[in-house]
Amino acid sequence: MVGRPTQESAVDHPTIPGEKVFGDGDPNSGALGTVVLAANLNTLTEELVKLAEAEGLIPDINDHTQVRAAIAGMIGRRQLLKNRAINGSFDVWQRQVSFAIGDLEAFTADRFAARADSLGGAGAATISRQAFAAGQVAVDGDPTYFLRVAQTTAASQAQPYLAHRVEGVRWTSQRTVTVSFWAMADQAFDIDLALMQDFGPGGSAAVSGGTETFSITAAWQRFSYTTQLPDVTGQSIVDGAHLELKCVLPQSIGFAFDIADVQVELGDVATPVDRRPFSLELALCQRFYEHSYPYGTYPGTVTEQGMAAGSD
Repeated sequence: MVGRPTQESAVDHPTIPGEKVFGDGDPNSGALGTVVLAANLNTLTEELVKLAEAEGLIPDINDHTQVRAAIAGMIGRRQLLKNRAINGSFDVWQRQVSFAIGDLEAFTADRFAARADSLGGAGAATISRQAFAAGQVAVDGDPTYFLRVAQTTAASQAQPYLAHRVEGVRWTSQRTVTVSFWAMADQAFDIDLALMQDFGPGGSAAVSGGTETFSITAAWQRFSYTTQLPDVTGQSIVDGAHLELKCVLPQSIGFAFDIADVQVELGDVATPVDRRPFSLELALCQRFYEHSYPYGTYPGTVTEQGMAAGSD
């Protein structure tokens, strides 16, 4: 909260001596109102700016939601696993760090699936892990990695996509959810973010949770979409039910699309990204997929790591 005025910005009540608060004055009686000094406003402004900066936000005179986002972020840190997306910062890559994909959906970075075209399409792409330069300021919070979709052959049958599935749908019922992410590309184009409540194989038919279009440019930007998800009452929910986020990419062109810091959270504001310890993020990923190789050694590698050996 904003503290009491300092000596330099002290307030003298116009009618109550010694009372350090602002007064309105009264034109009928001639009582004077308080003169608002620059120091008073500067103190208040600095307090609010420091609050935003403490949450990793860069003050923006045109953004009138930053104090609210900072407070929501502070509250969010007290919640366990605020970010419902797993591996949203693309730190965990158990299968490999580069994947050639085509007309069949394939898993890439942990918890993210992608397709370059539909069945029989000629589209081809490479999904790869890319590293941010340490200390960069283009993306808040200095993340380590981002994911790149390089569409090397344009899709001919259907739009390529990148998908993430958040386990369960009961938690989504009539809840306000905000999805946020950072993105850029090698050229300007639009993408669609589509949400879908999927009730699992053999369950009720999937229900749309809304779609939003974003204009991607050659500079990193943070995008967010807030929606109230449908009621799941009366739906048949079976194992495998999930909320799907699908980032739908352009058809008929080649491109390079970069994405970082995907976050899915309850509420109507995009708060600062929840950065969990790597060990915790890896454990969350391993609920769905785990290999027996040491981390960083990928399936199919010829290695003696972990082998027990002895001598006569």
